[in-house]
Amino acid sequence: MKPFALIKLTYSSDSEDAVVMEKEIIETFEREDMAYRSMRKWMTSFHLAEEKYCVMKLHYLESNNRIVKAEGVY
Repeated sequence: MKPFALIKLTYSSDSEDAVVMEKEIIETFEREDMAYRSMRKWMTSFHLAEEKYCVMKLHYLESNNRIVKAEGVY
């Protein structure tokens, strides 16, 4: 269970009042700095206007390793 994740957020449009339509975990990491490094790579290589990337800290349920909470780090 890696505690940090690179998340891709897909918005309804590129306008300021757009809403998040989809959240996708791209990759998980042991360390926060590794997640930021990957985020920078994704932002420069694959960035579309409707997509944004962020790093989140994941909290798991101990009994079955399911994600129960994700806190925004960036």
